[in-house]
Amino acid sequence: MIDQPHPDPGTPSTSLWDVFAGRAAAHPDREAVVHGPFRCTYGELREQAERTAAGLEALGVRAGDRVGMLSYPRPEVVAVYLACARLGAIFLGIGTRVNDKELDYILTDATPSVLVTVDRFEGTQFGALVDRAAERHDIRAVVHLGDEPGGPLPFEVAPARSVVRPVDPDAPLSIVYTSGTTGDPKGAVVTHRGILTFSALLRHTPVEAPRILSLMPIDHIGGQGNEIVSAILSGGTLVQLPRFDAGAALTAIEQEKVTLWQGVIQTMLNRLMAHDRFETADLGSLERLWWVGPLPVSLAERLAARIPVVGASYGMTEVGCITMTDRDITPADATRTVGKPLDDVDIRIEPIPGHHTGEPGEILVRRNPLMQGYWRKPEKTAEAITPTGWLRTGDLGYFDDSGNLVLAGRSKLLIRSGGYNISPMEIEQIVENHPGIQLAAVAAVPDPDLGEAAHMLAIPAPGHAPTEDDVKKFLRERLSSYKIPKSVRFCDRIPLLANSKLDRRGVQQMLDPRADTPAPVPSQEER
Repeated sequence: MIDQPHPDPGTPSTSLWDVFAGRAAAHPDREAVVHGPFRCTYGELREQAERTAAGLEALGVRAGDRVGMLSYPRPEVVAVYLACARLGAIFLGIGTRVNDKELDYILTDATPSVLVTVDRFEGTQFGALVDRAAERHDIRAVVHLGDEPGGPLPFEVAPARSVVRPVDPDAPLSIVYTSGTTGDPKGAVVTHRGILTFSALLRHTPVEAPRILSLMPIDHIGGQGNEIVSAILSGGTLVQLPRFDAGAALTAIEQEKVTLWQGVIQTMLNRLMAHDRFETADLGSLERLWWVGPLPVSLAERLAARIPVVGASYGMTEVGCITMTDRDITPADATRTVGKPLDDVDIRIEPIPGHHTGEPGEILVRRNPLMQGYWRKPEKTAEAITPTGWLRTGDLGYFDDSGNLVLAGRSKLLIRSGGYNISPMEIEQIVENHPGIQLAAVAAVPDPDLGEAAHMLAIPAPGHAPTEDDVKKFLRERLSSYKIPKSVRFCDRIPLLANSKLDRRGVQQMLDPRADTPAPVPSQEER
């Protein structure tokens, strides 16, 4: 085992609410959230969060209860998140790419007592979807938000009195669902101490009172940690967009003088740099941009020509940001590595049984704290975290001579597409319920826009002749849009192993001929 030890600089010993209240007291007139024409200060945000907490309490929410919220990024999300922190309740973010089946799974697993929802977004009637779901579950109250972001929440009430409710820093703050190779999502339980630690990336990218571009989904650890909590920790400002749009992002950077953009994925950067205003837009305020996932050198070089500090980072829902590149790294090196471990992170490279000496091993990570565990899944938690506190990432990697971590594939099967994790098995299990499909297999194929995309092999059932459109329509009715395979290829056989299980490597080679010759792994001497 290869250890990469780092000192522990200390972890937060307070709740998120206490940190926020301190920022609001110190800078009550500083801008906290911007969303289009809406603006509020830290003092105003604290008042709304207090009223929101009192309103949730009036609805019966108590410490440990889950509060579900289905929304895109908007000011009310921040108020509800902070209200949960105030009460000791657990925030359950639900993104706008969810469908009925997935919502049912989350509600069954997390059992929230209250649901807050937008009524509609981009043509989808989420209010009706949530109302239907509430009838199937024991939901105490459903609250519908108005169409205009930034208004008072319908259930806000004035606090009867100022009551101090100490919240244990190790109490759960949020449940963040992440896809697993078994198909069913797992709810990572993140504590107050955890989210404050996960969001300490700004210790390594010091920007004075940053103005952070905020557009990640609210069910994503990045939307909560990199954006909401990072802004609170630094006394910065969230500049919110409801979703990523290249033109809107450029306008926001120009008009709101955004200084920091974190967790950007290749899909966004492709569209940003393809926009006709990219070369002429005023990006002078943007001091730092950090991406996640693979990125071509040509894109990194174009970014570096316009932004003073760019680089890569690597992280997971269960542990937050793990590594990041040095600020003076070259664009080429920033696309080859994911940088060095953060000060409070230990990384161990564990050899894979059956692999030769000198080959990449599995990346294990230790941090104080990790996630608390997977919600109501102790067996999955035990599989993910060793008895000595190391998180198994399922990723393969090694350290280069400069101490930078280099990712070299994954031992897990997850497909990482456009910033989302996709489980091949989930898609396979669903599509095999299609009357025209006998057997299916899904694998990742490199994609210039998404980094990776899911593609499918399918054997038609006897007497059936399904089309690609048929299969995609069937899946769209049962899965989120980002999980739909980019292509469906019909064939008369799918590679199987001797035990009749799918030969994943053979499937990969059929879908992507380039997989026939894996990229060479540097020898120990070459590293």
